This record gives sequence, C-alpha cells and structure tokens, in this order.
Amino acid sequence: LNVSGQVIFSSGNVGIGTTAPSDKLHLSDGAIRVSGNNSAGLSLNVSNVLYVNASSGNVGIGTANPDETFVVFDNTAGDVDFIDIDDGTWSVGDEKNIVWSQGSTDLAKIGANLTASGEVDIRFSTYSSSALNQDVMVIDSTGKVGIGTTTPDQLVHIFGGSAGTIDADANSDLVVEDSVVAQINL
Repeated sequence: LNVSGQVIFSSGNVGIGTTAPSDKLHLSDGAIRVSGNNSAGLSLNVSNVLYVNASSGNVGIGTANPDETFVVFDNTAGDVDFIDIDDGTWSVGDEKNIVWSQGSTDLAKIGANLTASGEVDIRFSTYSSSALNQDVMVIDSTGKVGIGTTTPDQLVHIFGGSAGTIDADANSDLVVEDSVVAQINL
C-alpha cells in the first residue's frame, strides 16, 4: 500500500520517507513530533534501553524505572564510559563542557580545554554574585592542580595574587602565591 508516496506498508513494516522500510517503523529524513493535551502523555520504552516516563518526565537509559530526572544504568563489570562528549573536531582553545544553569545563566561548569601544545586540561568554573568565574581550578595534562591559576608551577599551586617573580622550590609539591599575605596558616 502506498499512500500519496509518503507512507509505505511492506511485509508488515511501515515506512515514512522511504520505499523500503527495514523495521516495523522506519522513518527516513525526518523527525518525530508528538503534541497534544493528553494528560497521560507519551511513554516511550525501547527494549529497556531508552525509557521516558510520561507522568514524571524521567528518562532512563538501561533502565525502565528511572527514579531521578536522568538515570544511566549499566550492569557491566569493569570500566564503563557513561558519557562520551565528542563532536569530532577540536581547535586550540576549544572547551567541551558540562554546564549547570538556571534559565540562560550558567552557574557552574566542568570543561575539557585543548591547549596550544595539543594537551587537554580539565577546568572548573563557578558562579558568584552575578557572573561565572572562569577557570577557578584547573587540572593540567600532567596532573598539576591550579587554584586561581591556569598554569600551576608545582603539583598544587594556590594563587591569590601575583607575588612578583617567584621560583618554586623543585622539591616542593605546594606553591602558595599571594600579593598581600606572605604566610601559610595550618
């Protein structure tokens, strides 16, 4: 059966936008839109791989019982990558971020930043008063941690303001740099 050349019924399969449907419902070159005022909503369950609960709005991947807004479940033993952020191309200075926001205001983010030397740093940003504080903490590609600096000199470098020219002791794993306070209180 061919309805206006748009919908094809073939061997028990339905094709929209294709004349050779290969599955029970095969949609080609288009999107699916569901709208209306049905209070029951639309629940989606794709073999417990992807589940959308109509009443709660919760989404589950790998579970048909998501008890939070978004749940990813994998019962595989060993290392598992749950999220892979990959857009195919990175340029120097690009960041790939996970962002927490309220409306159009970014409140915090964790990002991977491609450096000029081709290495990747992890950068943390937080919100304070009325702005996102960029790069409040950095873990560089060698594992050095910078708090208040994106270029840590030693394993841990805490920067509160420039102390001028300093030479970090090569035997020290901690650098505390501040333009006002010249002491460490423990």
